[in-house]
Amino acid sequence: MAKNSITLLTSTAGCLNVTGQAVKGPGYIGISRGIFTVSISVNNFVGRFYLQASLATNPGPGDWFNLWLEGQNPYAEFPFDINYPTGEFGGDTGNYAWTLQGNVTYIRAVVDRSYIPMVQVADVGSLQSCLLNY
Repeated sequence: MAKNSITLLTSTAGCLNVTGQAVKGPGYIGISRGIFTVSISVNNFVGRFYLQASLATNPGPGDWFNLWLEGQNPYAEFPFDINYPTGEFGGDTGNYAWTLQGNVTYIRAVVDRSYIPMVQVADVGSLQSCLLNY
């Protein structure tokens, strides 16, 4: 059972690139095992989802690093399979989760679409919510 459940991001509808606010991670409050789960809910989402962490007690811009979510990439890219998107308009729709371990002090979520050429906000769907549980 999760000890804490914290919102990392709310809906990104109408936004292309978003960096969420930093929230205290398991290392900050002394959870020694540092196991945590991040879940997202997406609607026709096209883009990359990053989870970033810091070991600093007061992180600055250079203190963040990406946590590895999918294989060889430090992000999860949607749609997962470009030939078979689960959303109505070419993105993915559904719920996804990752369980990670690390005594990180702060965590934040990032949505990036800067790699998509000539993107329109209406064409990329949205991340509906992102929750951190530890």
